[in-house]
Amino acid sequence: MKVQGGYRYLRYAFALMNGAPMADKQFALRDPNRSKDFLGRIGIDTGKLGRISIAAGVSCVYGQGFHQGATASDGTFTDKVALSYTSIPNVSLYQILRSTTNDVLTAAPIGTSATSTFDDTTAVPLTTYFYWVNAAQGSATQRLATPAANSGFRAQPANPPGPFNLSSPADGSSDVLLTPTLSWTASANANTYTVVIDDTADLSSPISTVPGIAWTSYNVPGGVLANCSTYFWGVTAVNGVGSTGSTPTANSFSTLIPADFNHYGFVNGDDFDAYVAAFEAGDASADFNNDGFVNGDDFDTYVAAFEAGC
Repeated sequence: MKVQGGYRYLRYAFALMNGAPMADKQFALRDPNRSKDFLGRIGIDTGKLGRISIAAGVSCVYGQGFHQGATASDGTFTDKVALSYTSIPNVSLYQILRSTTNDVLTAAPIGTSATSTFDDTTAVPLTTYFYWVNAAQGSATQRLATPAANSGFRAQPANPPGPFNLSSPADGSSDVLLTPTLSWTASANANTYTVVIDDTADLSSPISTVPGIAWTSYNVPGGVLANCSTYFWGVTAVNGVGSTGSTPTANSFSTLIPADFNHYGFVNGDDFDAYVAAFEAGDASADFNNDGFVNGDDFDTYVAAFEAGC
């Protein structure tokens, strides 16, 4: 509802609007009849008074539809950009979007938060980002910010990354699957980590090098590792000042040896006898080709692996 008019020099305009942000045409997260937004302006316009004219006014807005968008820290932290934004009643989840340009159409989701704060720990130091926040409830979303997003950046650490340790798999682990998760402790001031996997202890001829990891773990994808093999892995913490290698420099692990049926770490006659016993009993462990049942194909497959020593 809108009322406007004037009397002599006086001008006025008042509007009562449904409770959703201006520039947002949906009311997905609230009843539009529950909370109205009030807009008003009152002023004067004298027109020509001889050689001068006077025009002035004051405006006011009130209501939930005018909530503030995201506020982002500007170089306050070396490990994150800290965001805060206005909470909305009855909303339990907020979606954070980020872009390197002030254009919401280029923004991508980077995380969610159940509170009115969010720490962007994946921001690259000294890179300015623009942030938007969506309030989400079920399948409906509503943007908190006005079209002009708030920008922020992460500060550059003053020192190289601090010391850190390799965690898992522990050095000398065996029977490791072909898609293991490698993990390590956090390094102070690290921006990213680089993981190296090699078949030599000095990591001089890596079979896989993965830079730019923002977390303290890495899931090795399929196709990198092979059964019956020993590998070495290490991690380097990186920031804009320098890099720091893990402690120890490398851990070793051995992948699964399928023919090692009793899991003693090597293949011998005891493994063959153990498999034959399981096969004759129809035990599920004798389903060597993992097709869901035990038959001659499993026996032939195991014999081939046993003869190959793997």
